Amino acid sequence: MSTLHLVRHGQASFGADDYDRLSELGWRQSRRLGEYWKGKGQQFDQVIMGTLRRHEETWRGIAEGLGLDAQALPVRTTPKLNEYDSAAVIATVHPEPLPKADTPELYRHHFRLLREGLHRWMQGQAQPVGMPSYADFKAGIAEVLQEISLAAPGRVLVVSSGGPIATAVGHGGEPLADRGLSGTGSAGHADQEGALGAHIMSLPIERERRNDRTPVRCLVCPAVSGQDRKSTRLNSSHLGI
Repeated sequence: MSTLHLVRHGQASFGADDYDRLSELGWRQSRRLGEYWKGKGQQFDQVIMGTLRRHEETWRGIAEGLGLDAQALPVRTTPKLNEYDSAAVIATVHPEPLPKADTPELYRHHFRLLREGLHRWMQGQAQPVGMPSYADFKAGIAEVLQEISLAAPGRVLVVSSGGPIATAVGHGGEPLADRGLSGTGSAGHADQEGALGAHIMSLPIERERRNDRTPVRCLVCPAVSGQDRKSTRLNSSHLGI
């Protein structure tokens, strides 16, 4: 049986000129997750991640915390695990350029537009420029899960973004159920210094054996201490709700 750990990248640089890089807090979060796993004796057989810079930096931070060279394990990258283009999504409902989100109200305005755009994209009512349809976006993520389920048993670390992770296990677990997987999930986000911020998608899943396919089990990754949990909240911002 394979064990799949889904990790959302550490805090990126929202509001900066280049969002696609970890903030200093994001680096600390990633290293801390690796340190937690090292303390628990957790090991991995391979890493699969998107092609975005923040995915690669998150893995580097985790590897550092684990005491590993980032190239010590087989690492595979695929654009199927990349996040949707939030700017393109927002442009479907607000074509004009947005001011820099540097106040609480502008942040709220940004995410209200993003939520509306995501809803339209997911319902097939809008097609963001340069992005696949939502059906194709889901299909790509499902293909990655299928590849893992057909591979030899192992401990697989997947580093991705909130959209692909939520798509994989949210909305009734549709892509998983299509492949004989079932389970429930939640996304944890710690938004204070010292608490876990690399979002962990925790879902106990067991795949029934079908023919000679390998079952996949996704385990809860409780990478926060009791003290850290006090500053941890459920986050549905990437679930399209």
